[in-house]
Amino acid sequence: MGENVSEIEHETAENPTDEECSFADIKYELKIQYRLLRKKWSAFIRRQMKKNFANILYITVEEPPTDFIISLQKQYPDKVIKVLMPIYTVTKEDEKTSISYFLQNKKRMATIYKIPSEKGHIQVYGIYTKAFSKMKNFSDIYDIKYLSHFVKIARKAALKIKSDTIYSDNVPFLMGLEAGNRWGAGYPIKYIQAVHDYTMYPNYEPFWAFINLANKKEMKRLCKDKFVRNNIALLFNLDTSKKFNKLRACFNYLYKHYDEYRQNVSIGENTKENVLLGRLNERVKKMFPNFVQKEIGAYNPVYYSFKRAEERVFNSMPNKPNEWLKTLGEYTFLPKKSEHRKQYKIRHTFDKTNFREVRNLNKTYLVRELSEKRIETKFVDMKLFEDEEVNISGYLDSFYKAPLFILTLNEFAKEQDIKTASAAILKAFELRKNIQVIYNYPKDFKSSYLKALFEFFASQSAFHGRWVAIEGKINLGQFMASSDMVLLPTGNCLNIEDSLYTALEYGCVPVVLNYGICGNIVTDILDDMTIGCGFKNSVSVGDDIKDYESAFIKALDFYTNNISSWNIILKNAMNYDTGWDFEAIEAYNNAFENMI
Repeated sequence: MGENVSEIEHETAENPTDEECSFADIKYELKIQYRLLRKKWSAFIRRQMKKNFANILYITVEEPPTDFIISLQKQYPDKVIKVLMPIYTVTKEDEKTSISYFLQNKKRMATIYKIPSEKGHIQVYGIYTKAFSKMKNFSDIYDIKYLSHFVKIARKAALKIKSDTIYSDNVPFLMGLEAGNRWGAGYPIKYIQAVHDYTMYPNYEPFWAFINLANKKEMKRLCKDKFVRNNIALLFNLDTSKKFNKLRACFNYLYKHYDEYRQNVSIGENTKENVLLGRLNERVKKMFPNFVQKEIGAYNPVYYSFKRAEERVFNSMPNKPNEWLKTLGEYTFLPKKSEHRKQYKIRHTFDKTNFREVRNLNKTYLVRELSEKRIETKFVDMKLFEDEEVNISGYLDSFYKAPLFILTLNEFAKEQDIKTASAAILKAFELRKNIQVIYNYPKDFKSSYLKALFEFFASQSAFHGRWVAIEGKINLGQFMASSDMVLLPTGNCLNIEDSLYTALEYGCVPVVLNYGICGNIVTDILDDMTIGCGFKNSVSVGDDIKDYESAFIKALDFYTNNISSWNIILKNAMNYDTGWDFEAIEAYNNAFENMI
């Protein structure tokens, strides 16, 4: 009997009741469902993190390079390539989307136009806002007051267009680390940034840049600062009481009229406005040190954006027209200054086979036309100039064996760049080097340094016949075909496409610094005899003037002591390909391949 009881108890222990069985089944089933849910969630997260990128958005303020986009399309035929760029006139109603954006804490409206295109997977979108209608020239888009609108709109448009990969071409401070989840896309946006021309983005005074680009949080901090409030009140003659509520209106007014308040800033006059705005610049530097490039002390958009960008790519400016953009017709874009580089008329035409003798003929012709007698009697050949009237000071003597240098300036030339190039010229004169120099600058170009320099040249008999200054537009091709070397200090004082590439085309050797856009394009002949097409300073001491002097003297010594090898560098310059070669396209494609 006892044994039977123990057996029953043992069987009961091994065989749980129905209630116990149902609870265990439920628990087991919940565990399975939990694991299944966790797997699904992990798979969802992995899909978001490793998204199958299908849309590539190419953001640019210029015409995009056709070769690169077509090459990218061929490499990724399953991808849809979209182009986003500003337009400043709209002539017909097409598919469009209105979006709102905030700038200077003010709500504004913009329109995204979907522009018809017959080029397969390439879809073009144009951004338009009323602010663009105030631009006088195409190049004004690079000004902060207009570019900041494009930047703000482009961020919103990128989400509207629903692109997965974004390529920013020559547009600084666009996205950087702010792309992706911080924008509210819900997934990380792959992003790559390329800047091919630094000269389009000059340094701006910190306070002016700040009131254009600061976000809401930074703007509130600036408005609360007592020092800023007091100086703004003094600037506008306002009450400095605690109820000072007009600060935002003052910022908006300065945004539109900053240049008027900054009177004669290049001269450095101590006007009330200059002093107060100078104090505000210093205050912004102290409050927001990361907003300012320390080496220069001014706001630099390229520098600031690169500190925040994850990936960066650099390449020289492309120089090929975009055939597929011509079909858009109805819209006016903001392109580079010329779709095709201008073809100049040369007195003695030549090519890569006969340049050795013919370039000397052009040089003899130019020096003769700019001689003292020709200038005095006004018998200078007007085919040398594009303007009907030009002002010429100085002259060139006819000792043709002297190397002939040319410095071309545009209306945006900076005083520092002019001083850098002129210091090298003065150094050569000081060393009693036998040189001749041509200065060219546009009409009504004001530079107190140039004026003083020309007066100094005219007063010294030792400089007579060694220099000439031309005020007005010249036949750039003829001058480049006649000159031995072109002076390009940093690229800020010239039009890169017109000056550097025209010089290379006609065998005029560039003398540049080893940094900046010119330094990236030009290879020193002493570094590589096979492709070297110019001269750069070997080392940098952190002083533009000293660095450029060393490059100038090196070029002059090479011309004087290695005249037999001079034809090598001329041939390399004329063989320089300014378009998109295979290696450049392959480098860009590899960058995209690593991202996608």
